[in-house]
Amino acid sequence: MGKRKLNSESLIKIGMVILFLFYAWSAGAGVDASGPAGDGNYRFVKVTGGDTVWSIAASAAGDKEDVRNVVVAIKKANNLDNNVQIHPGQVLKVPIKSQ
Repeated sequence: MGKRKLNSESLIKIGMVILFLFYAWSAGAGVDASGPAGDGNYRFVKVTGGDTVWSIAASAAGDKEDVRNVVVAIKKANNLDNNVQIHPGQVLKVPIKSQ
């Protein structure tokens, strides 16, 4: 049997598969779905213009707390999916980390 040479199209396909696998692996790295507070303690935050779930989570996260975990907890507490947009005037439950 002879050796097969990889053409540029095959290399591109292999590269895309590798990138996809890396992205899929890294997208969930370090995210704890249980979030920062599992005891049901919340504070309520009224969304203002320019707020995002990420910015609200960043202000709620402790010094050594991963903001990604807070984002997941806020989404879970408010039954938000990844594509939902929040709007000014909306009130979100933000988990409070137990001390």
